[in-house]
Amino acid sequence: LAGLLASGEPPEAPPQASNGGSFAFAMIFVLLAYGGWNDIAFVAADVKDQRRNLPRALMVGTLAVIVIYLLVNLAYLAGLGFEGLRASRTPAADTLGLALGEGGARTMAALVMIAALGAVNAMTLVGSRVYASLGADHPLFARLAVWSPRHGAPVFAIAAQATICLGMIGLAETVPSLGKSGFDVLLKCTAPVFWGFFLLTGISLFVLRMRDGERPRPFRVPLYPLLPLIFCGMCVYMLRSAIDYAGSLTLLGLVPVLLGLPLYSISSRMRAGG
Repeated sequence: LAGLLASGEPPEAPPQASNGGSFAFAMIFVLLAYGGWNDIAFVAADVKDQRRNLPRALMVGTLAVIVIYLLVNLAYLAGLGFEGLRASRTPAADTLGLALGEGGARTMAALVMIAALGAVNAMTLVGSRVYASLGADHPLFARLAVWSPRHGAPVFAIAAQATICLGMIGLAETVPSLGKSGFDVLLKCTAPVFWGFFLLTGISLFVLRMRDGERPRPFRVPLYPLLPLIFCGMCVYMLRSAIDYAGSLTLLGLVPVLLGLPLYSISSRMRAGG
């Protein structure tokens, strides 16, 4: 409301992308802003009436985020104008400041920090479930699957996740040759891996359909195979864009993936040997 009702300069029309590469570069950050839409799948075991509620959570949640995100950006454009939005490092605070002054800007800055802490908290708890599932499936990492009866949480999985995250941040911030910004380095290293695994997930749907075609499924993909093909095609496009964006840092992002291969082999032998 502050942005839409503010009496500011009308927004200027954004410049058109000059080529496909610039559009692809922009989409890396746009889709990063929508990131998290799939995280409900990490806690699927805790969802009641999964057949009904998981698709509902994914579809309704994703649509809600899209609508809210677009409305917020429309408010930024209406209140600050295109050039003002480009120049702003704190668009939410600056927009609320139009209506409520300096006090409103400071209030919004505090709300953004609280929201960020809430998001980090949710991502920590949800992400650790992936580690716990890894421990449940692979004997080499069995410790990660241990749940604390006192805290009701996979404490070893959370600790492992914290160690890896802090290590990645520390590496990115302490090696100047990697880049000027630690966040920029982490994004460049992980973006190709992110889209690579999204592509593999999409391909796995076709593999499982062919290999276990007769197995009863709680949810069947609508418009199969059209929607999965569109999804995989977009993943290929974004994977190429991410590699162009990351450059040589793509190889650095592949290091932990390649380290996982011998660990997977060792764990598979341990499981086969009982």
